[in-house]
Amino acid sequence: MTDVDASIPYHEHWRLCVEAFKEVSKFAEDYGVTLALQNHPPIIESYEDVLDMIEEVGSDALKACIDPELLIWVRDVDPSGGDVLERFKAIYGRVGKLLVHVHVGDSIERPGKFIMIPAGGGSILRASRIERAPMGTGMFKRIVKPFAEALKSIGYNRYVSYEICSPRYLKHKLIDFLEVEYEIVNGVRFLREFLS
Repeated sequence: MTDVDASIPYHEHWRLCVEAFKEVSKFAEDYGVTLALQNHPPIIESYEDVLDMIEEVGSDALKACIDPELLIWVRDVDPSGGDVLERFKAIYGRVGKLLVHVHVGDSIERPGKFIMIPAGGGSILRASRIERAPMGTGMFKRIVKPFAEALKSIGYNRYVSYEICSPRYLKHKLIDFLEVEYEIVNGVRFLREFLS
């Protein structure tokens, strides 16, 4: 967990977020708007944090957006494990009717920097680096079938959108709009195969 501001303890960040969501949720209620809280670090690490935040805020206007790619990033789901379908069913089943939106992206995990631990007698750790990838070319292709089945199992019948985070790089170069358009067309084609 990385704090947004290291001088403020995590629990204080959490409290500030609860206060802010209570305030904006009141506006959302007044205007008939539904807010979707995503399982996105650094304050919200897990889908369980999303559920805890929604409970603490206590507003019918605050619901959930559970991103399957982020479930992998924070290790709620192991894409190489044998229980991917069961994990997705458990997670999305627990979120249930609070789930009002899902967006998906794709990424690959690469070896990251070596980190020397000075007090560790010369120990070295290897960090991993997560890179965004065109839809269907990374980790998501390993989980798309169980992900789709889990959504169907809870009766989810809302939108699933394709998220391309920016800036996007391909082979260490910033991609242009034509490449983004190409990724969108192919990404939508890939998703329709599994989600229709």
